[in-house]
Amino acid sequence: KQSYNGLYLLYLYISLGMINGALMADHLGILLFFWEGLLCTLFGMLLIGNRDHPKAAMKALTISGLADLLLMLGI
Repeated sequence: KQSYNGLYLLYLYISLGMINGALMADHLGILLFFWEGLLCTLFGMLLIGNRDHPKAAMKALTISGLADLLLMLGI
């Protein structure tokens, strides 16, 4: 079985950078950029951890995307 530890760590570090960018953003456009980037990296991490069931990762992406849309509509 192939190990994806290096790729997982890459996604983890990019996710941490995206979280920091979202927390320190002072403009709505920048906040949304980092927030959506975080969504993409978390989707990648879910795919790495569960390669046999990509539907679960897609379901999480759909739920998070819908929550992001509602966040944008609420602001």
